[in-house]
Amino acid sequence: MIGDAAPHPPNSEASRGYDWRMEVGQLNREMGVSVYGVQCLKEDKATPFWAELAERTAGRHLQLDQVGSVVDMIMAIVYREHGAGFFDAYEQEVRAREGNGMRHELEDMFHRLRDEDRPAKRPAQGDASPAKRACKAAKAEPKPKRAKPKAKRAEPKAKRTEAKAKRTEPKAKRTEPKPKVLKNKKPTRESVQQSHFVLNTLRWSPWRKAMSLVAPDDGAQWMPRRGAEPGFRNASLFTDSKRSKPAVYEFAVQTGAHRKLHVVFFRCSRAIPTGCRWDRHLLRGAGIQAMISKVLKQRAAGNHVILMARRAFLPESGVEVAGKQHMGSRGVAALLKTRYDYAWRPCSDRRQEITRPVQRNQCFISQ
Repeated sequence: MIGDAAPHPPNSEASRGYDWRMEVGQLNREMGVSVYGVQCLKEDKATPFWAELAERTAGRHLQLDQVGSVVDMIMAIVYREHGAGFFDAYEQEVRAREGNGMRHELEDMFHRLRDEDRPAKRPAQGDASPAKRACKAAKAEPKPKRAKPKAKRAEPKAKRTEAKAKRTEPKAKRTEPKPKVLKNKKPTRESVQQSHFVLNTLRWSPWRKAMSLVAPDDGAQWMPRRGAEPGFRNASLFTDSKRSKPAVYEFAVQTGAHRKLHVVFFRCSRAIPTGCRWDRHLLRGAGIQAMISKVLKQRAAGNHVILMARRAFLPESGVEVAGKQHMGSRGVAALLKTRYDYAWRPCSDRRQEITRPVQRNQCFISQ
């Protein structure tokens, strides 16, 4: 969002009854939208608005002095939302383009967008641009093909050399598929926006609080977790009659009120059994319960970490993706496992439950 002034207060006639705090809060809670407040002209009266706008939605407050930098700013924001690796690569590309005399505005922009726990990554000498890296890769490819002319020269000498030359050919072929592994790497689920999610066409429920270390005063029925596990669970969550229908459930970690939701886990179920608590059925597994306890015990900037949940019912006709029909909860579960890398990955064998370390806002959402 780009502008130079602050909006009218909610009680003003010019606001027409709109409260920007409620609007951005709803966007962040239900859709995970982060607003990047880009302030122009640096007016002191407008600075608190742009700073609060970014803070409420886990975005960033940026300054725009020159219109020529707006393209780099938009690209940097998009890459940051897509993932830290993409953001670092674009920063190196801009630094290589600007050289040693990088503009102060761009330097300040990358500093504001960069997470506090990650230093700046500057391009190494001799590897300043993606074009140079591509040239080096192109020069390195023909190496396996040099084995063929050597084999032809060795033919008149002895039969043993022919066998040796033929043995070297399979070794050269084994090195060819290596680059394909990087291209097929699954994106992390917490870095995928809702608009790019493969199941974004389903009717998802709003995000609701599922578990917290302290019982929130929000009108829901909060009960202690089972056993000696710390925290409370929302006993009124998923208690309607529709719990008997096939659905996909997603769980996200929120490191404070009005902050971005980081999706870490999913479960597809044909139905939640009658008389069974939703958390015992959807979050079963000793490894998952232990991870929830570790996450809830943390505090991010004085705020309690909360586990959020949502669901979407699966149609009887299945879910169509790229012309292929995925039927039932098992078909959708297989689709999500092949498409995304969730930070919490349960397994039927509890000894094999593994997680991927993820840190956001100086807080571990998975470890």
